[in-house]
Amino acid sequence: MTPARSFIPAALAALLLAAGCTEPARVGPAYRRGVEALAAGSPMSAIPFLTQATAAAPDDPQARTMLALAYAIAMEPNVAVRTADGAPAGRDAPAVPGWRDIALGIAAVVRHQPDDAAEHFRRVLTADRAPDGARQTAGQWLTLALLLKGDPDEAIESMQNWHSLAEHNGTGTTALLWATLIQAHLGKAPSAREGLISVAGCVAGPRRVTLPPTSRVPDLDDQNLTAAGIAAVRQDKLDDAERFFAALDARRPNACDARVWLALLAAAQGNWDQTLERLKTAIADGPPQSRALANQLLSVACALQNRPQAMIQHMLVGQRLRANGRAAPQMPSPRPSPKRS
Repeated sequence: MTPARSFIPAALAALLLAAGCTEPARVGPAYRRGVEALAAGSPMSAIPFLTQATAAAPDDPQARTMLALAYAIAMEPNVAVRTADGAPAGRDAPAVPGWRDIALGIAAVVRHQPDDAAEHFRRVLTADRAPDGARQTAGQWLTLALLLKGDPDEAIESMQNWHSLAEHNGTGTTALLWATLIQAHLGKAPSAREGLISVAGCVAGPRRVTLPPTSRVPDLDDQNLTAAGIAAVRQDKLDDAERFFAALDARRPNACDARVWLALLAAAQGNWDQTLERLKTAIADGPPQSRALANQLLSVACALQNRPQAMIQHMLVGQRLRANGRAAPQMPSPRPSPKRS
């Protein structure tokens, strides 16, 4: 399976990698710990470290830019703007290009100013020196800003700006998941269905699974039942998929993302209210990774409902729950066959 990273850590992971190679010595461990906390979905924990890093190197824009980003994601837009405007100019620091506009764009999102936010994110996409991580983050936030603006058609079009980057670093499934939800919200069930089939294809990879008959479902373990559900989606047999994932959820709530799949199946069948209801139940039960995925999809749903603060809250909860940077439906590995004596 190709895991899909979510919008904050995908780019910040790249930033950390760059910082590890060329990080100014004056920034030091406080900067690194701050960015790590930010990437983990804890902006309030990041702020003291990044404040310390800024104090240690007041003439260096790198730490201050990340501090502005932390304040923006912590939904303190006024402080974020003041901090970003205070970043010294005239020095080039690793990964700085683009990140100031991302911080200002997120601050505009929190202020319910999606047009201003979109302008900042587009500026990153057209900047010559912005690194790929910043471009991808800006592209994803641009999509969210357009959803908040009430322009889902343009939001879908904007996803092409970052989908090519996504294919190179494992976030392609994210784009497909978002598109499935957006199309469902627009009432375009056939397009949502097509998107979900593509999601199942990405998750399953080349693996082929024969769908079991109903009589065999109780005998299947969780891994094989999940594989059967994903295979049914891939084969466009959504009624079978619903049956498999419902049986899985009945065993253990939201096991192997069962409720998330059930929510996506509702989306693919044009039932938006049921999609939301199932995502809401999915954030309450199941393993951390399953709840993380549900929260991240709910953040997109909140953008569609013009609820920016709720969007960011679900986003951050999803970040904190993620395991090993993964935020895509799980495809369990088959259990090894027992050795014969």
